[in-house]
Amino acid sequence: NTIADRILLVQLFIGFAGITGFLLAASYTERKDSVMEVQSLNNDLNKSKALLNTVFEGTTDSIFVKDICGRYLIFNRAAEEFTGRKAEDVIGKDDYFLFSEDEAKRVIIADNAVIAAGEISSFEENITSSSGIKTIFYSTKGPVLDESGNPYGLFGISRDITERKKIEEILQHRTAFLEAQLNSSIDGILIVDLNGKKIIQNKRTNEIWKIPQDIDDSSDDN
Repeated sequence: NTIADRILLVQLFIGFAGITGFLLAASYTERKDSVMEVQSLNNDLNKSKALLNTVFEGTTDSIFVKDICGRYLIFNRAAEEFTGRKAEDVIGKDDYFLFSEDEAKRVIIADNAVIAAGEISSFEENITSSSGIKTIFYSTKGPVLDESGNPYGLFGISRDITERKKIEEILQHRTAFLEAQLNSSIDGILIVDLNGKKIIQNKRTNEIWKIPQDIDDSSDDN
């Protein structure tokens, strides 16, 4: 080999080394960027989990998830407080572990109906608390679906509406009493708002003014 050939080989080697170094540096930078991207995604995921957990454990609504056999997979703090059972004791158990036989059967039948319908449903449920208090829940339940759209469980969010139902019952009794008082009066009583909308009208008013039933059913005072 001539000196020129050797110089060419050295130049080629240097050039190859430079290219290799560049590729290695680029690969390192790419890996570094990839690692940083993964770390950023993990940080975002952890923040989302923390936020979700704050809502999940901070709400006064009972939140739970069951598998297709009715065994609990998730059980939040509000559900623990109502049932008097810790989540770690409830996970893997069904409603017979939490409620009386009759109540457990009612809950299971309702859950199965929701799964069979394949859609979210809201309804009232009567359940006895761990302290023996009859409680009325407004429950929203729906099927949990896999990637193929097949149900593999059920989620539920239940809100205690016992006090609200008591207030509604009191108002109903008071309204019924007021209507009875108005209709027992010998005087015609008609009350409208500023827009002429009828608020109260007793039966005596109909008798005095001989108001037809179809007009009586109207909310306007025309």
